[in-house]
Amino acid sequence: MGSQTCFTKFHPIKKDVYYRLWNLASNGLIQKDPNNPAIVPCSGGFSGPDITVMQAQPAGPNLFYLVFNGQINGQTDLYITAKEIGQGITLTENPSEYAKFEPIYFWSYTLFRSILKSDTDFGMYLGSDENSLTTLVKVDEDYDLPAHYPSPQALFIANRVKLAATETGCW
Repeated sequence: MGSQTCFTKFHPIKKDVYYRLWNLASNGLIQKDPNNPAIVPCSGGFSGPDITVMQAQPAGPNLFYLVFNGQINGQTDLYITAKEIGQGITLTENPSEYAKFEPIYFWSYTLFRSILKSDTDFGMYLGSDENSLTTLVKVDEDYDLPAHYPSPQALFIANRVKLAATETGCW
């Protein structure tokens, strides 16, 4: 008998690492709209890294900013920032408390809990709406357990991306 590899471990989000975030419900990647930072689609494919790759920058203990890093294409950094429930997500040039997310792991998926938009009964998570736009999804947090039974709209597969030196200007 040969050895068998079993990948049951979650993949923790790490600081300063580049990721693509694929959403289960929309069957697409979070991407930036180069013409309108007020709209953040969740329908991207595996095109160039300038619109689908973001960096997890540290924002506190187990907190991250999700940033479309301007180094990739010589533009300004854009932070994924929470708005009100049902009003989506926007991109801002400056980090704020509304741009902080806590990664929570559910089997092979990662959820991103908005720190300021959550309360003791409901968590607000980065997710996709029926129009494949990135939004905040309200999730009931039974038994004080974040994402005990998460909404499929809030489930992401985090795909680590290694960028070539020519894309970032450094390694």
